[in-house]
Amino acid sequence: MFNTHFDHIGNTARINSARLLLNRLNEIPENSYIILTGDFNSYPSSETYKILTSSTGSSLKLFDTFEISGRTHMGPEGTFNGFDKVEFIDQPIDYIFVSGNFDVLSHSTLNNKFEGLYPSDHFPVVTTLQFNELSTIADQ
Repeated sequence: MFNTHFDHIGNTARINSARLLLNRLNEIPENSYIILTGDFNSYPSSETYKILTSSTGSSLKLFDTFEISGRTHMGPEGTFNGFDKVEFIDQPIDYIFVSGNFDVLSHSTLNNKFEGLYPSDHFPVVTTLQFNELSTIADQ
């Protein structure tokens, strides 16, 4: 289980963070169960996201749990809310990535308010995972 927070200003910093993180994750034994969560400050179309979800030059392949969930995503797709100070962005910047030996049963973004306020400037991202001895997604 790994959690990270990538830079919110520098695109080069995010790209280098993704490369460094993948290098570290590749040091883990090949069939390990890996869960990577965090605020990546990167849209799905970004180079940072593509580095994390591409298996190019790496034995490790990470999957975005939003993309491979067995159920339709629940909640908003965007994960940043800025405590209502900015307009909502309809794309995620917070993700849960997994190695190929999980079944992703569900994926949600929670946008509940408490006493009229969000608990954070980011919506929580939740996924339900099931360990799988034989990979069902790694061959995709």
